[in-house]
Amino acid sequence: MNGLSVVPPEPLVVLPDDVRGPAAAAAGHTFIAVEENSGAVFGTAHGTFNVRHATADQLHVHVARRVIEAQQLGPAHVRDLLARHVPRRFRRWGEPGSPLSQEEALAGAADASCVVLLGEPDSGLRSAAVAVLAALAGAGRLHTVPIDDVEDAEDDPLTEALRFVERGAGYLLRLPESAVDPHLAERCEGHGNRLRQHGSWLVVTASPRTWRAVGGVAGSAVLAVDPPPAAALLRQTCGPDVADRLMREDAMRDLLDGVHGTTDGARLARIAAEVTAGGDGGAEQWVAHIEGAVHDWSGHLEKLYQGLRGAPQRCFLIAAAMLAGHPATVVSEAAHDLRRTIEADGPAGDAVDVCGDSVSTLVAAVDAALDDQRLLTWPRPRYAEAVLHYLHTEYPPRLWSAVWRWAIALPREDGDRGAALAGRVSEQALRVAERYGDTGPLWQLLSWWERPALRPHLVDALTVAALGDPLGRRVRERLYEWATKRIPNPHHHLVAQVCRGEFAEVYPRVSLTRLGHLADVADAALHVEVAESIRGMWTRRALRPQVLRALATWAGADLPRSGPAVDILVELLAAGPSALAGAGDSVRGALTDALAAGYGAGRPGRHRLLHALLGAAAAVPEGQAVLAGVIVEAVTRPGPAITRIAHLCADLVAWCPPTEEDPGRRQVRDVVHQALHQANPLVTGARR
Repeated sequence: MNGLSVVPPEPLVVLPDDVRGPAAAAAGHTFIAVEENSGAVFGTAHGTFNVRHATADQLHVHVARRVIEAQQLGPAHVRDLLARHVPRRFRRWGEPGSPLSQEEALAGAADASCVVLLGEPDSGLRSAAVAVLAALAGAGRLHTVPIDDVEDAEDDPLTEALRFVERGAGYLLRLPESAVDPHLAERCEGHGNRLRQHGSWLVVTASPRTWRAVGGVAGSAVLAVDPPPAAALLRQTCGPDVADRLMREDAMRDLLDGVHGTTDGARLARIAAEVTAGGDGGAEQWVAHIEGAVHDWSGHLEKLYQGLRGAPQRCFLIAAAMLAGHPATVVSEAAHDLRRTIEADGPAGDAVDVCGDSVSTLVAAVDAALDDQRLLTWPRPRYAEAVLHYLHTEYPPRLWSAVWRWAIALPREDGDRGAALAGRVSEQALRVAERYGDTGPLWQLLSWWERPALRPHLVDALTVAALGDPLGRRVRERLYEWATKRIPNPHHHLVAQVCRGEFAEVYPRVSLTRLGHLADVADAALHVEVAESIRGMWTRRALRPQVLRALATWAGADLPRSGPAVDILVELLAAGPSALAGAGDSVRGALTDALAAGYGAGRPGRHRLLHALLGAAAAVPEGQAVLAGVIVEAVTRPGPAITRIAHLCADLVAWCPPTEEDPGRRQVRDVVHQALHQANPLVTGARR
């Protein structure tokens, strides 16, 4: 992989102002295409949800958008993070000296190409980096640098990620613990220099061990970050008055003393904020609820579970935890089905035992409550989550497996009720995967693909899971495994649908790589899905250059994907020809390669791609000279140039015959003819 620090920048290509949406355009943000020759989220974003106030679809949108906000440092996420941020102390890495405030530390890094922040895992390094980046970028927008995990990529991922940059913005790059390239630190510096030329900043985060492994050294802008004290996190999250009341209690001080790492401290602070926001029940009661939630109500649940009368009440407890916020009658029916599943794996849906406990008795037995609409609620914070945690940690895997078999089968209907149940079950599967690293329930959702009404919920769950960290890498690897299988199977269609929505917005390169593999599969129905996914990415104008480059590369490859790629290219260029007007070197080079491959191999689709390019040139006159250069370079490359030019002339006549009356077409034809005459004189001489 080659760095950019020693390569002079080429003239920049400025994308349209509305490339990132009306809000960005109104704020005057300018985006720049910089070509390659030019020089914890899921857990904190997931939050808690109440299905009584949102449909399953709304719930997914809420979760996915919050994950994307966190991944991409969206304005709402940044505002929330800065509001809760605890100011840190910094030290020059590898140098003795007193701790520095953020202002003091950045004053010494004013002339640096980039700022490097070092800290151990679980030290709150990311929030410190966002605060630093916000201070450096001022009013500019903030972005993460998505180093896509593309297994078969040939380009430098860092170069690819910073191909399109925004003037006056801030970029955050996290170096993973697996990074070992000894030249990576030098490349970070080169990219930082390039960003500084356009008024932008790069902040890099890493552990000290990783920074050494990638060739990093000490410097004025290489700073070690102290983790925040747990008490400071509590004060910042709950407010000083509430925090002081809590910390007067011995039990709260014991909880703070038991915190290990910033993640634990942040979780304690969030639980305290949830509890104290529910009204003033007194500091002692607050701390009792905080302590219960922090410890997953383990002591209370042990007593409660042992005191329940047999399987009916215990099954009701599990069903209530899984379906909190649903009507009590729905929970009761689900508990009956769970009992059948656990005891005998019998068929679900039999008549409920009328001689058993009433719903109200069951609700009281499990310490739950019913609201005015008879929806089941829990008076204790995070209690439903604690019940499932208790089940996962205290009982054998056989029971856990049976519970998830039951849960996956809950949405038996295809209407609103089935959708609500599917949304709740998929949410719980995501929580389990996040907390325990257990993706088993997530993969069990795959059975929903057989039911068209549940497919959107499966796609939504995998999309949200794939966006997370570190869970997301495992899911993305599974998507790769499915996509690279050449034998048609339902997983292919699932991958195509995941790669067309929010996932493509965060990981466009991964999405295009997966879709390229799918386009190699001999399955016409799958090609329709791939085309639909590409169209979805095309609607995001910021992704158009990447989509064009990928499609052009596919079209020029000696692989089955070349045919579908030409079909999609022709369609997209007809619908949005202006996308070619500002195409950078990489897009133009890929289009040249595709045309050259088509004419060199005599592929039947070459004239369709040529006609699409000519049509785009006719629609956007300012791009005619560039596109004419692409076409001429493709046919005048070393090799059988005379044959290629002859084919080009025939295709050109077919597109614009001598009797053509359209002045736009005639102008494009003349521009191409002129470019041919100005090409290599040996080639043009042979042509004559």
